[in-house]
Formats: sequence, structure tokens, C-alpha cells
Amino acid sequence: MTIVRPDVSVHARVRAAASSLGPSEGRVAAVIMERPDDVVDWSAAELAAAAGTSTATVIRACQSLGFRGFQHLRLELARSAPLAPRDQKDAAGASTFDDAVDALRLAQESVDPERIDATVDALRRARRVVLVGNGFSGPPLQDLAMRLSGLGRPVEAPIDALAQQFAVHSLTSDDLCLALSYSGANVQTLRACAAASERA
Repeated sequence: MTIVRPDVSVHARVRAAASSLGPSEGRVAAVIMERPDDVVDWSAAELAAAAGTSTATVIRACQSLGFRGFQHLRLELARSAPLAPRDQKDAAGASTFDDAVDALRLAQESVDPERIDATVDALRRARRVVLVGNGFSGPPLQDLAMRLSGLGRPVEAPIDALAQQFAVHSLTSDDLCLALSYSGANVQTLRACAAASERA
């Protein structure tokens, strides 16, 4: 039997956006991820009580997460509920694959083809490329650095934050700084980007 799943689960959307929320809205997102079945049956006030915050914060959190409001969140949670039970022995593995598929679909929805083309063009034209990433964003950039080097592109991917600062301060208008941040809020990465933009 074929089960048709929503394009991207509510859980994947909430996980993707949760890191950008403030503390109060973040608690709302945490409750949504931990107790989705309860949230479907709750009122906004009940979710607020579970998250230790106000009803107004719940509404703002829902909107920050990409929903029109609390009722829209409840509707999407209900729609994304599992359509058929799985055997206990298959549940963990299937859930892992489902999460991976959701993450890929969310990434696909987030891609702007015009920006991808502009990035490729900038990489092609750059005299020198400096890649900046910290924490979990570092390893993917190290891999990209090896691939660009294999294509004959002059590339640097400093791991140390101080080395990143030195690298971006030596950029010229003919060079490119490409940064990757999983959270979008890594302080060291943002500092490197700010320094690089001053060299443009």
C-alpha cells in the first residue's frame, strides 16, 4: 500500500525555524515538537500554559514558524499525522528515513535557482575564494574546498576563527567570501562576513 505524505512535515518546518526564535517562542516550538498529538487537541491557551508563556507569544511563534496562526498550525499537524501504524520493529528505521526525506524536501523548497546561478557565476569569476564556516558548518565547507581545489580554483577554508579573520581581511574586490552557517547566527561567521563585505 502506498502512503502519500505531505511535501514537508510540520515537524521538519518547526525544527528548521526553531533556532531563529527567541527564548519564549523557542519554548513554544519545543512543546510543538515534543507533544504534537496533544497540540492538535489543545487551545492556544493550553499550549501557552505548557510552554510557560502567553497566548500572544504562541500566536507570534506560530507566525514565526511560517503558519498563519495557531489554528493553521493545528490543521497542518493533524494533516501530517501518521496515516498508518507501523510494526514496532520497523518504526525507528522508517522514522529516520522519513525525517531524512522531509529534510531533503525542505532543502529543495528553500533553494532559490537565481541565487544558485549567481553563486556559481561568482565562484567562476573569483580570483580567490575564502570559505568560512564554524561548528557543524565547518566540515561541509572543508569538503567543498577540496572539490574546488580539484577543479583548479584557488581556495582557502581556514578552520580557526582568527585565521578566518586574517583571510577575509586580505580579500580584494576580485575575490569571493562564501560563508555557511547552519543557524544563521554564528558570531564568528557573521564577523568574518562583515569584515569581507568591507573589502568589497
